[in-house]
Amino acid sequence: WRSHTVCDRAVLARPSTKAPRKTGRRDTIASDPHNSCRADFEAVVRQEHITASPLPLSAERTRPHPCSAMRRALALVVLMPVAAALRVSRRSLGAVAVGSLATFGPHNANAEMRQLRPIQFIAALGDPEASSGGGAKAWGLWRLDPGPRGVRLQGYEQLVKQGGKAPSGWFFDDKKWWLEEHGLIMEDPSPLPAGRYMVTGARKVTTELNVATDGSWTLKEGKLFDVTHLPCRSALYTPAPGGGACTPAQANGKDFPVTPGAPMPGVTGCAKQDFAVLFVLGVDDAIKEL
Repeated sequence: WRSHTVCDRAVLARPSTKAPRKTGRRDTIASDPHNSCRADFEAVVRQEHITASPLPLSAERTRPHPCSAMRRALALVVLMPVAAALRVSRRSLGAVAVGSLATFGPHNANAEMRQLRPIQFIAALGDPEASSGGGAKAWGLWRLDPGPRGVRLQGYEQLVKQGGKAPSGWFFDDKKWWLEEHGLIMEDPSPLPAGRYMVTGARKVTTELNVATDGSWTLKEGKLFDVTHLPCRSALYTPAPGGGACTPAQANGKDFPVTPGAPMPGVTGCAKQDFAVLFVLGVDDAIKEL
């Protein structure tokens, strides 16, 4: 999944007198729907070197980004609360003492949050203005970014010919299927295990999400909307009551891409359920399957 900051858009819109540099790659910002929504978030992490383990630096030397100050501010707002909760190295955040790493939750006061690399994605369903609720048993978790693993709408016919098996190995379920904001058919998420998660919408709030075994959930800070990544849109499509066909072939490609924060488009013959997408930065050590 891919997003762009306001600063990025301003830079892209600025006229240039220089001839475009030929890189042999497509314009991945504007034309490649396989770019992930987490790319913008991890680009901030990579540029500001606030990762829990250092990322390899590019051999190509570039000029300072004109929005570096804004990116630095964004990185501090979004990532510093994470650094207090996740295990980090001295090289990444030497000013943070190991003894000050936060622990959370009354049910396991000594458990730390374990950082996830790469990050994962929760498909959440609930009132955007709520900070707690129920029904998390219907939530899902993508352990791998489903965008690059998706299939374009125009590739649905070929997907059927392959017995529903996507190039990346997952299988299409014609009784319930997912679309994302660029019109890519996605794999089903796994059920979300109960436990504690460090979540963010890559905006202002980074906080702990506690999911209980009965499906109830609570955010330590903010509301569900605050930890929703708005550019990432997702919806589950199922046959509408009364029967009839409900397939990606009935989706209108002109409805995509979807505006950040907007609902996913309807598909003729299908019932639709929109889900919020949350970035998962870390998990409770007690959740061993992640």
